[in-house]
Amino acid sequence: TNNTIPCRPGCTDSLHPDFDPGATCTGVAGACTTYQGGCTFSGALNYDSAANNETGTCIIPIPGCTDSTKLGYSPTANVPRNAPEFGFCYDRIPGCTHAAAVNYDSSATQTDLANFSSICAYQYVGCSDPAAYNYWSIANAGSNAELCVYWTTGCNAPSATNFDSAVDAYAPGSCEFAIEGCVDPTALDFYAGATVQATAPCVASVVGCMDPNSADFDSAANVDAGTCSYAKTGCTDSLALNYDPLAQVGDGSCIALVEGCVIPGFDEYAPDANKLADGACATAKVYGCRDSAAANYNAAATADQAEWAEDHPTLRQDLFACVPAVYGCMASQAVNFNPSATLPGSMTGPGEPCTFFYEADPPASSASDEIDHVRGGVGCTDAAAANFDSQATVATNDQCVYAGCNVPASPDFDASANARADADSGIACAPPVHGCTDAAALNYVVGAGANADSGHCAVL
Repeated sequence: TNNTIPCRPGCTDSLHPDFDPGATCTGVAGACTTYQGGCTFSGALNYDSAANNETGTCIIPIPGCTDSTKLGYSPTANVPRNAPEFGFCYDRIPGCTHAAAVNYDSSATQTDLANFSSICAYQYVGCSDPAAYNYWSIANAGSNAELCVYWTTGCNAPSATNFDSAVDAYAPGSCEFAIEGCVDPTALDFYAGATVQATAPCVASVVGCMDPNSADFDSAANVDAGTCSYAKTGCTDSLALNYDPLAQVGDGSCIALVEGCVIPGFDEYAPDANKLADGACATAKVYGCRDSAAANYNAAATADQAEWAEDHPTLRQDLFACVPAVYGCMASQAVNFNPSATLPGSMTGPGEPCTFFYEADPPASSASDEIDHVRGGVGCTDAAAANFDSQATVATNDQCVYAGCNVPASPDFDASANARADADSGIACAPPVHGCTDAAALNYVVGAGANADSGHCAVL
């Protein structure tokens, strides 16, 4: 048996273009052809008929104008062709190439597109007369006589006062319209812009004084004349209380004159009177306490505290109130001081006199000097004091008692007294009697006994 594997001839060179991977033996000589690279495309400009291996170097023919100096030159063309399908090569001849232009040049081959309008000229048929209605600024052809239209301009608004029906076109600002108003320059409501008199009549100017406070005020005036005069106003009634002889214009301020006694504190006093009549105030009241049992009883009084308060509500109100009569010691330094006392006591009358602790030297010689004797080393060493202690060895002179009239309202007031003297001391201390103390006053009453002014004197 023959076990030999048959030989499959072919090119077994793997680097050769004719390599046959199924070949097992080289076979016949020349199975691997000789290798030659190049352009194997027969239509290429560089076709290599001897090449058996394509190297990608084929140059494809591109017909066109290859002359860079010509119009239509194509930088990619590598085969010269001067045919429409490949683009003509023209000599560069400047000129207008637009057949519609009036300066069309059939021999021209080049028009500068950037300056197309400056090279080509066109015909614009129209009216070139600026005065015509249909004037066309670029018109350069045609007869103006045939093409131009001339319209009349003016106001064609029917509501205008200068409306013109023959006008073909409106001229801006040509119309005038009616403006109603007062056209009388002398009138108050004259309107300079009015062109037609308004339906309402003009308001006539009335020159005069327009100030209501003026003496010559004119209520009909609507134009101020600047001549207002001002009269003095006041009460012009000569019978009135406040009559003003200088007043020229009454102002309604007159007060009716009522004569009578206008001074409170008189029996004849009339509250409604506003002018003092001669002799109207004849009997002045004497105010005081009319209670004979009171400490401040005034036998001359004709009016009491209640009448005083009614007649003089703005003055001091406690001047004439009755004070109960309470007799006793009125010196606060005394051992038997009575704070309720309103009248000083005495050894012979009602109440008791004041008793002080002091030593008298010489001993008491009269009833008015009767005192208690208490000896001691401390006391008043002033011999002028009511409580002088001759036996005192330690002075307490701030406790010395100086009896006298210590009532400030009394006409007998003694500023150096610090204790009210007893009734039997012989020291005068008349009680204050309030009233009018001015003898020149209208309401001064002789014999009323007033020694303290009450503030109600009426001096004319």
